[in-house]
Amino acid sequence: IERFIRTLKDECTRLLLVPYQRDSFRRELMHFVDWYNEDRPHTRLDVRTPNEVYFGKAPACLAPRFEPRRRSPSPP
Repeated sequence: IERFIRTLKDECTRLLLVPYQRDSFRRELMHFVDWYNEDRPHTRLDVRTPNEVYFGKAPACLAPRFEPRRRSPSPP
């Protein structure tokens, strides 16, 4: 929990404008918590998100990607 609080301070409250209204502040915190658990990979979790670990999913960052662009022609 201490690491989460440090990350919250470093990546959320020091970089964003913190709203004064309680409901707006809670909404911003919930957005941060969702991002932290869903999208932010953690090195201590072998580059997985907390939700991937909890729900037993494979790391999304290691999944094959779809590239919609055509490949450029190879040099002669």
